[in-house]
Amino acid sequence: MNLEIFDIFECWDHRSRFEAKVSFFNRKDFKDFSFFSQILDSLSSRDDGKFNFENDLEERFEFTKKTQETEFQRFMNSSEQMDIVLTIDKKIIDGKQSIYFFDSFIKHLIGKQVAETMSYFHNLFSNECERIFFEILDPNISEFNLHTGSIYFGTSSSESDNRFNRISKLFKVKNASSFYNLDNYELLPDDFHVSTAYPKNDSTRDLKKYFKKIEMILSIIYVSASSRIDERRLYYQINDVANTHIVSLNNDLAYNPVIFEIYNWIYSTDSYIDKSSIARSVFEYLAAEIIDSDDSVIRGIQKAYNIYIKDKVSVYLDAKKELSSYIIESLSSLKRYPNAILDTFLKNLYAISGFFFSVILANVISERELDKIFTNDIL
Repeated sequence: MNLEIFDIFECWDHRSRFEAKVSFFNRKDFKDFSFFSQILDSLSSRDDGKFNFENDLEERFEFTKKTQETEFQRFMNSSEQMDIVLTIDKKIIDGKQSIYFFDSFIKHLIGKQVAETMSYFHNLFSNECERIFFEILDPNISEFNLHTGSIYFGTSSSESDNRFNRISKLFKVKNASSFYNLDNYELLPDDFHVSTAYPKNDSTRDLKKYFKKIEMILSIIYVSASSRIDERRLYYQINDVANTHIVSLNNDLAYNPVIFEIYNWIYSTDSYIDKSSIARSVFEYLAAEIIDSDDSVIRGIQKAYNIYIKDKVSVYLDAKKELSSYIIESLSSLKRYPNAILDTFLKNLYAISGFFFSVILANVISERELDKIFTNDIL
């Protein structure tokens, strides 16, 4: 985008639209055709931009990429005064969105209520996007990079190494916690956990601070057993029968990194059901609130889990020992079965042979006279 526009126009960059306005009261200040056409040509192919002109007679003219210079000149010669408005409708395609005036965009983003910003990012991810890349096209920004696990702000399209399986993590939190508003805020703390941020300036600091607040709120939601939010408050219960705790979403919350550590510890493995249950039991035992967590809390949770694992291992080893003994005894019994079967078979064979021999002999005797079977000497 032409750098001159920021000197001449009053500019705003919102989440989905860029706007710039200027009023000329002297024909000498009018810009030529190339000034306006070059600005539109510099826009991302994702976005639609146009200029709207209005003279002192309230006549209007729309300038687009298809506008001819002769049409433009004819309208500009119609008046000595001109109001000009540039609007750019920014679209999200393949998870990418443009930023044309970075400082304005950040100011507008972090000026919104947390719940509204969460809804905005939920809608971005709902477009079948696993990653969101904000492409900075502001000519005043030569270098800027801020990365989370799934959100990237940058002057280039490079991605962070801190990538994670977002679908898998969402599956886990849905199974282990009950977040009433999940359909409206299907987000994760990882989406806002900043891993890279440079250079160090006001915009970086403000955006990082704002993201940390959202990260902490989402971490509380998934560490607790049940929760819900409205426009201004978060309500959560550590266990289903515990008291309801309330956190204001718009207060200047002090960032507590331990909460994300607990969340990450719970959901980093496939034992997240056991871990979440133990973590909540420890909070209940200590009568502590999640938002006040410190290093002693996470050590207590990990210690309790290690004891739990040790007990499970002992039970497993005992069961394994019993199973092994059962298998050995079964194999020994199977080895004895062939001998027993053979012995039984031989006994039955003798009995069957004797039976048949007796029957045959009896039949022979009953059908023939004795002197025809035995010799005279025998008789």
